[in-house]
Amino acid sequence: MKTLEDQYTEMAEKYQSLEPLEEKHLSRLASQGDEKSVELLFKHNAGRILFFARRTAHGTTGPQSYYFDYSKNIISMDEAICVAAESLAKAIRTFKPNTDAKKLSN
Repeated sequence: MKTLEDQYTEMAEKYQSLEPLEEKHLSRLASQGDEKSVELLFKHNAGRILFFARRTAHGTTGPQSYYFDYSKNIISMDEAICVAAESLAKAIRTFKPNTDAKKLSN
């Protein structure tokens, strides 16, 4: 039986990161309720889910965060993947493409 990490690793290998213009196009479609675009954005960001989940599960923060310290198991890898996946899903579904980033930072 494959672990959740194995499943996301396979997804990340199958669905590589999108080009910025393609991601922007899919984001606009997703914001209009296109479920296929939501699914594609999610799958093509599986590598990011793994990256953040590994950092969380293995307690790697700070200037040397690119080293995974497996001795600091803060939460399980499955829990970390679930939290990262839920966060990504929420970000995809609540993204507003016409929002001015400068207005948000003020």
